[in-house]
Parts: sequence; C-alpha cells; structure tokens
Amino acid sequence: MKRRISPALLTDEARLVPDNHIHVFRVDEKTVVKLCGPERLAEAEALRFVRANTSLPVPEVYGAYVDETINRGVMVMEYIEGDVLRDVIEDMNADRRQKIVSQLQVYMSELRSIKGDFIGSVDGSACEDPVFCAKLGDLAPIKPKMNSIMG
Repeated sequence: MKRRISPALLTDEARLVPDNHIHVFRVDEKTVVKLCGPERLAEAEALRFVRANTSLPVPEVYGAYVDETINRGVMVMEYIEGDVLRDVIEDMNADRRQKIVSQLQVYMSELRSIKGDFIGSVDGSACEDPVFCAKLGDLAPIKPKMNSIMG
C-alpha cells in the first residue's frame, strides 16, 4: 500500500519526540511519518529488507517519497507501541535485562549473517549515515552506566 501524507498533519501536537532535530509524527492510531533529507530514503528500503529477511520487529513501510512542497523525504510507516529501551532499562531487574541482551544478540547475529557484495545501502546507493559524515568530536559519548548494563 502506497500512502502519501499531507504536510498539514505534521503538527507539533503530532510530534512523537520533543526534539526539533528528530522529525517523527504520529498521524493516526496505526501510522507514523518520519521526515528526512530527500537523499535519505534508502532507510525505507533498509527497513523493508530487514523486515523481509530477518525476525527483527521493524515497522512496515507504507510509502517513501520526496515531497517537493517541503523539500523533504517522507517515510510513512506502521506505528508500533512500546517503550524506548534507554528509558526503561534501569528500572528492570537483572533477569529481564539479560533476556533483552540475549534477544539483541540473536538480532545482531541475524544481521551479521546477511551477506552482501558491497558496503552501502540495500538499494545500491552510497551510505548516507551521519556517523560516516560527522567529525569524531561531534559524536556524543555513550553513557558508562549503559555500557555496564549491556555488558
């Protein structure tokens, strides 16, 4: 299903993250929209690929396109209810944390088992990730406590 969203629905009230640098909006019960640079739509193809080739729980992508009226890439995706791990992990007991770590290890193993013949995006385009474009001094440090929790 290809779905296009009116920019009028992308209001501050619909914003999922109270950060003006992260543009994710919940437009109805089952749908979120993520805005990105027009060149970043390879992320939608990556999500489709992961969903089709692994057991990782990633949202279904309903549509991905460039909206020329706002000069932004638009990814229309399934909304999945849940908590952000970094917000809840400190409140979990050790057994629950270990179960999550084990589950993440399985997911990482699945991702590592995927073979490719080049380094880049699944659609064949160059990798446009901020990690590869940022100066090392701009990267935020990982919290030491999170490192100790994750082992």
